[in-house]
Amino acid sequence: MKLAVNVVIEWLGDGSHGHVERVLFIDPSGTDMVTIDIDPENKKALPVWRKCEEISVALAASDARILDTDPYVQPAQALSNEGRKHRDEIWDVIKPLIEGENKEDWSKEHIFIADRRGPMIASASESSKRAKRLIYTYLRRYWQGGQIKNALIPHYHKSGGKGKERQVKDRKRGRPRGVAQETQAPEMQTSMGVNVTPEIRKMFDRGIRLFYENQDGRTLREAWQLTKEQFFHNGFELQNGVLVPLLPPASELPTFEQFQYWYKKEQDLTRTITSRVGQRRFDISHRPLCWLLGTSVRKTRRFL
Repeated sequence: MKLAVNVVIEWLGDGSHGHVERVLFIDPSGTDMVTIDIDPENKKALPVWRKCEEISVALAASDARILDTDPYVQPAQALSNEGRKHRDEIWDVIKPLIEGENKEDWSKEHIFIADRRGPMIASASESSKRAKRLIYTYLRRYWQGGQIKNALIPHYHKSGGKGKERQVKDRKRGRPRGVAQETQAPEMQTSMGVNVTPEIRKMFDRGIRLFYENQDGRTLREAWQLTKEQFFHNGFELQNGVLVPLLPPASELPTFEQFQYWYKKEQDLTRTITSRVGQRRFDISHRPLCWLLGTSVRKTRRFL
């Protein structure tokens, strides 16, 4: 899939895991583009200018990927008169900002420029008698939700909810970020896993560095759950205002045993312990043990 307006990009780099953006605008020359963080929990998200080349390089390096599914896309729904009225009233407020109307020196891309956006919103606030903070909220909902009028429907960003049946078919949901550890590992019982390719091993390594080799104190199994949700999902679903990763069937995923095997095979004991306990504690309590274990491993490998 090529870069285009409204595509959703997930960043996979070590410093930005879990960050998902929507492309709002691409300039005609193809040099610059505008994106916005689509996490509905980010109440201060605003458009960000990026170089198209930056995105292309990140995609080529697997530091980002374009998602096939849009978490904000919803089935057609009957809209009540009240909901339609609410949507249309908001649209009337932001339409001049979106479409560059009413001012000779306004154009569509000006709303994405911080220095121009402030005066434009101030003008809209004065003419509509709506607070500026509300207009920012309206714009954010419109941009995050796919730049369509229905993104302005009340609670559009909070699809789903308790008591509603979800048809997920063969897709397994992950969990919202920050939720407690997984208590079961059904893939261990139902599947022997998939072949571990070099690409999968790269994902394993990223997962270990992000979720295990730090001082958060996670178990290897917890790190594996987060690795699956970060690198092996099929996209996101919006549930109660939270982006939740959708996992493929267990038969299409590596198993925890495979993850554990490659971790042990490629393990750098010194790096792992240092990252988990800190350099000072490692020097005091762990360095001699690592030296002995390293020596033992080297001697053993000579006879294999």
